[in-house]
Amino acid sequence: MTDHAISNAQSEYVGLNPSPTRPQSSSPGAAPLPESRIQTYVTIAVLLLLIRLLYEFHKPLAFLALVLFGIIGAYRLNTQSNQAIAQHDARMDRINREREESEAMVAEAARMMLEINRRHLEEFIITHPDSSYEQWIGNLHPENAVDETTIDHRFYVEDSDHRLLWNELIGEERQFVPVRTLKTTDIEAAGN
Repeated sequence: MTDHAISNAQSEYVGLNPSPTRPQSSSPGAAPLPESRIQTYVTIAVLLLLIRLLYEFHKPLAFLALVLFGIIGAYRLNTQSNQAIAQHDARMDRINREREESEAMVAEAARMMLEINRRHLEEFIITHPDSSYEQWIGNLHPENAVDETTIDHRFYVEDSDHRLLWNELIGEERQFVPVRTLKTTDIEAAGN
């Protein structure tokens, strides 16, 4: 067997260079072991073999080696576990930071949009002193107005920024816009 063939066979075994002729199994149990795990298994096997040989010559020393081997193994497992926890915590911190940043961006965009709507309403009130809420929405969002008196029902819900802004700025000179719910008859009428 040539060096190249041996190299390919070894790297195929550890999963580094999958063979194009052998189909890869999709089940996790059939996947090749990572190289680090293979090294760990080989190290354990060699150490156990050495302890077994030592047992033949000096039993107390073999017992001591086995205890030491167990302590080192427990320490390595604990270290790996702590590293995995630290990596998980770092990943969660990054995810939380990104979520907070995106929520801050959304809040800032909403604040800016509200300010734009406020300026538009202030100008609209000055230029259209006798207009209604529906006319303002028709001017601001023509795609949501059926005509000058009918607008999308979402502009009447309790937490509608537009409705709240109108009621805040109209003062005594215009009609207050109360919360309205969409009735079944309204839905049926819209469908016809």
